[in-house]
Amino acid sequence: MKTRQTLAAVLSLLAAACGSGIPDPGGSRVQISVALTEQANRVEVRVTPANITQDLTPAGTNMFVGSLTLPVGEQTIRATAYFGGSPVGQGEVTVTIVAGANSAVYLTIFDTTGPAPIPDHGPIITSIFISKTTPEVNESVTFTSTAIDPDGDSLNYEWTQSCPSGHFGSPTEAATTWYSDVPTGCDITITVRSNGLSASTFFHLTASAPLTGSVPVTVQFVPNPRITDVALENSAGTQFCLVSRTGPSGSSCSGTIFPSQTLVVRFSYEGPGVTPQLLDDCGGQAIHLVTVSRTATFQWTAPPTMASRCMITPTVTIDPLSDSLPVALAIAACTDDADEPNDDYQHPTPLVFSVPEDVSLRTGLFANDEDWYSLDTTSDTAALRVTLTTADAIPVELYTSAGNTFVGAGVNGFAVAVLSSTSYRLHVLPGAAASTCQSAYNLKVERFSSSYTCTPNVVISQVYSGGGQAGAVYTNDFVELHNRSDYPVSLDGWTIQYGSATGTAWLPWVTLAGYIAPGGYYLVQLGGLGTVGSALPPPDASSGSNMSGTAAKVALVSSTTALPSGACPSHPMVVDFVLYGTTNCAATSPAPAPSASVSITRANNGCTWSGDNSADFFIQAPTPRNTISPVNMCSIVDCL
Repeated sequence: MKTRQTLAAVLSLLAAACGSGIPDPGGSRVQISVALTEQANRVEVRVTPANITQDLTPAGTNMFVGSLTLPVGEQTIRATAYFGGSPVGQGEVTVTIVAGANSAVYLTIFDTTGPAPIPDHGPIITSIFISKTTPEVNESVTFTSTAIDPDGDSLNYEWTQSCPSGHFGSPTEAATTWYSDVPTGCDITITVRSNGLSASTFFHLTASAPLTGSVPVTVQFVPNPRITDVALENSAGTQFCLVSRTGPSGSSCSGTIFPSQTLVVRFSYEGPGVTPQLLDDCGGQAIHLVTVSRTATFQWTAPPTMASRCMITPTVTIDPLSDSLPVALAIAACTDDADEPNDDYQHPTPLVFSVPEDVSLRTGLFANDEDWYSLDTTSDTAALRVTLTTADAIPVELYTSAGNTFVGAGVNGFAVAVLSSTSYRLHVLPGAAASTCQSAYNLKVERFSSSYTCTPNVVISQVYSGGGQAGAVYTNDFVELHNRSDYPVSLDGWTIQYGSATGTAWLPWVTLAGYIAPGGYYLVQLGGLGTVGSALPPPDASSGSNMSGTAAKVALVSSTTALPSGACPSHPMVVDFVLYGTTNCAATSPAPAPSASVSITRANNGCTWSGDNSADFFIQAPTPRNTISPVNMCSIVDCL
């Protein structure tokens, strides 16, 4: 793939003397310098009618120079850039050479071999002619700008200057006169606008006695952006597709998706300052999650109804240049599992722990409706860990056989304390793609004779409860969340629940929505006691409720249902909780209380988690972060 770049050229001209045809002894020559990138390895200058052709000579890093002798009169200067033996860009300008006058020509040369520009481009300044770069005081000189708009939009011109002593004749026209009434150096800027977009460039001149000079030629090549690879992950975080531009011919996805299924699409690219996009031809929905180190991450959801194929197209743009790397996906129809006679299927063979591994394993299963499994714990069982290996996000729950009491739940697995010598029922719910789509999975249940503890992926990373009061830093209380994992986590249907220091009731204050990126933050704005302080950054969720400034309990819950009454937030849906100040819950040592001037902040920018609030949190000035704040990646063992 050829890279497209831009060459900017600058020429300084000195005319030959009139009369006898003998060159002016002051130097009848053209001094040329060219800025060069590795994609253009030669620049040739041709002058007509002088019939002069010359290659420029390398002179230092990324510079070419040369000199020419030109006769007085009208001359056309054409500069051509080459890569290897092929021309890649060309530009020309016609100037009138006046004996003894110092003139300058600026050329912008575009790669003529690249793709056509995309719609709605901004204006492009193609050349600027300055009749004299060293005029005398009160001597009028002429500036002429040539510009184009690739879309044909009308152009507006504006000349500005850095010196107060200069005067323009027509500051809003393509050509204008200019003079200075005192000796001065001055930067002249030309800005061209069209349809809300603009381009500008500047040059320097000095109002002084006439001088001889040179025309440097500067060439800058702008590379085309380039996507190097595209990776697709399912909702369980498993990569099932990798398409690389440098990989074997015919690389494609080896996986199937279902209508309404959600994927994570990551693509890496080359080129600074690009804008990443994710497009498709089947009506899916793309959400940009985060871009880190030239890798863009999107969440993409397939439409509920679609054809058998969908083309998703990652795209990067540096206007007017762009690149894309399409990926084709096969769309599977949803069918019921013929091996299960009904929608609420009880597998006839109970789960039995093997010896000595204490593991029960089932493979090649399908969760298309509902699957139930029987399980008996041994006399020394204290905890169970359930793991579903699958391409989808499949909810799984555990109940007691007697009384059908809920014990624990999770997506693709969980870990929970259980009773020894007790019968349980394991419930695998329908696959996430659709209620009638088969979702293949392997089921693994591990037994532990002591409790099993895992650390949460999303944690409460900061709490500020002094909003709006005297001495407050911010007008509102807030709770900040942090994603400690390396994959996006959906917060849809999660809540922030609040308990007073001595109460037993739990109040679902805020319902959350959207995704929190890997290493990202999520800001929940709450109420305040006044108007003192600055406004918070844009919150990702909000509520008008106020927290206690000295002691309270805050829980992050993966449900919208209020937690059961109790001093401590003990429920399988509790993802994380924080106690601060003196409370009636003894589940952990509390964090210190925040105040109007400080928040309590989880150590290591939200990565530390030991289950002990007093050890994990410290006091510092509040620093609220939201989903557009810089990410902070953690090294953790993910909770099931």
